[in-house]
Amino acid sequence: MTYDIGKVTSAFEILKKLDLSKLSYVECRSIIKIAQDKKAWDYILILSEKLLHYEKGKEIILRIKLLQFEANLQLGKYPDAINIGEAILSSDEEMSLLEESEKEMVLHNTIFALGKRGEHPKVVCPPKRSPVVMLDWN
Repeated sequence: MTYDIGKVTSAFEILKKLDLSKLSYVECRSIIKIAQDKKAWDYILILSEKLLHYEKGKEIILRIKLLQFEANLQLGKYPDAINIGEAILSSDEEMSLLEESEKEMVLHNTIFALGKRGEHPKVVCPPKRSPVVMLDWN
């Protein structure tokens, strides 16, 4: 499926009529871009879950997880966002693949989601395995 940037809306209308369960890997990769352009977070979650079944590369898998993290935050699915955020923060391997600004974003948004869930004690005492993210205020 190809689409012109100016025709995202019409491409999204076609997307809404598709049976997402029958999409191939290549179709998912193309269609998820349309969903991202439309900020269709529910579609992003469905498509990204399918992509995770195909992907083997650690960096690509991490990018998909970050996309799921954002989608869950946008949809107010804080428990799912917290699970993804805590898993990333506690993985030295995944943290090593992130830029400093991305590490800060994951930490900030995980704390935000914990606060939204009322898990204030957990916010005050983050998991011991979480690498410390140093903020550069300069």
